[in-house]
Amino acid sequence: MFNVTVSGGCQIGDKRKYNQDNFYLNRQFRKNTRENNNLFLDINTNDEIQIYAVCEGMGEDKLGEIASSVAVQTLAKYHEEAFKLCSKSTIQKCIEEYIEDVNERLCDIRNNLNEKYIGTTIALVAIYGDYLYAYNLGNTKIYFISSNEIIQMSKDNIDIIPSKVLFRINKGDKFLICSDNLSTSISNTEIRKIIKNSKSDNDAVQKLVDKSLLEENIDNITAILINIESREYNRVEILLLSIFFIFIIVGINFLS
Repeated sequence: MFNVTVSGGCQIGDKRKYNQDNFYLNRQFRKNTRENNNLFLDINTNDEIQIYAVCEGMGEDKLGEIASSVAVQTLAKYHEEAFKLCSKSTIQKCIEEYIEDVNERLCDIRNNLNEKYIGTTIALVAIYGDYLYAYNLGNTKIYFISSNEIIQMSKDNIDIIPSKVLFRINKGDKFLICSDNLSTSISNTEIRKIIKNSKSDNDAVQKLVDKSLLEENIDNITAILINIESREYNRVEILLLSIFFIFIIVGINFLS
């Protein structure tokens, strides 16, 4: 498992009454949407299973806000229940069941309110062991960022079936999840430059959000920057490594 530092920012801007964005930082999210239109968070964790997401609500006025809120609240529920029981072979199924559940909940809300449309994008990153699982519905972006390149991992889509990518992570890797408003107002090259030259991940997120909000007709900006700090070994891995080195030492002594 890895030690990971994460910075996230969600800001309403000054052009919209409701913040239709929400984010999820490994159990933290905008719980009181009325009072937390502008929220920045930082966390450091080495949890075996880590979950991060950006959701951009869609629908008239506060319907989008409701939709993204439902998505992160449902994710928190799955994080505490289903994801705890997941294994490396079942985590992808758990994520897909979560996405289906959100869709069903939003369909129920639409029918109960007699509305034509309510929805949300979901760009979700799960870190489990040595792998990162990237899922997205809609046009919210997921990027892999290194010292010399930036690669969009997500694929824009409008299907209920999410696009997905499996990625083996290493120390020093960075990943950005961001709302479409950010990715359309700042070029990929500029995004990488800001992240590389910022004094901290928190500073980078603040700069990305602030720069996006300077653009005309841009509001509701959200970004999560995930930094893979270091590799940590659990007890089983330590035991296996110890046995491995014992065999090496015994083999060397035998040959000598």
